Amino acid sequence: VATRMAFRRRGLGLALTRAALDEARSLGLTTATLQASEEGRGVYAQLDFRARCQFAEYRPATSHE
Repeated sequence: VATRMAFRRRGLGLALTRAALDEARSLGLTTATLQASEEGRGVYAQLDFRARCQFAEYRPATSHE
C-alpha cells in the first residue's frame, strides 16, 4: 500500500491493509507477510505485524563498457 504525501496520516493505508487482512481471514488464511518501508512501520504495528528479519537489496554495478 502506498499513499500519496497529501493524503497520508488519515488512516487510508491502515483501512486498506485491514480490509485485505479481513478478506484473507474470511478465506481461512492465518498467516500474512509483508515487506515494508520504515514509513509504514506504525501502520503495520497497529495491525500486530512484527519485524522478523531484514531484507537486503542487491544491485549489480553498472557497466562502463
